[in-house]
Amino acid sequence: MGRSRMAEVGDLIVQTYASVSYTGVVYKYNPKRDSVYIAWTVKPDTYIEKYGYARTNIHNLRGEFQVIKVEK
Repeated sequence: MGRSRMAEVGDLIVQTYASVSYTGVVYKYNPKRDSVYIAWTVKPDTYIEKYGYARTNIHNLRGEFQVIKVEK
């Protein structure tokens, strides 16, 4: 079985939106909201720092998000 696409602290996230790619690293996980906070090289317009992104959105939106897992 492959590794989970659920984003974790340390994972590299590549978001492609409107033909532009944004790269960032997950630095915080909020288990109450099941959301992650990402330190972006350039912040996408769709990202709100107060809320981060829901992990399920990153997991399910395969065409928009690429998750590169951290080696453990």
